[in-house]
Amino acid sequence: MSREQLAEQLGITAQYVSDIEQGKKCMSMSIFVEMSQVLGVGLDFLAHGTPPEDPAVDRLERHLRQTSPLDRELAAHMLLLALEAAEAMGPEE
Repeated sequence: MSREQLAEQLGITAQYVSDIEQGKKCMSMSIFVEMSQVLGVGLDFLAHGTPPEDPAVDRLERHLRQTSPLDRELAAHMLLLALEAAEAMGPEE
């Protein structure tokens, strides 16, 4: 993704993105969070360059953050039931 495309998706100028990259400007928390969503990376990765420990967990986290608290609770319950069922089936061969 180009600097211009990122800026357009964030609703800021390409120059502002460049200034952020070069450490000349700081971004607001809302831009920081939105940038992580647009880029499809976790906040830790964006802030520290630390890759996610597990891409599947990071992907789930991104999706869950975009849902309502009730939907997150329902999704967590469903995932736990699925994991329990997988454990009951025994180890993979």
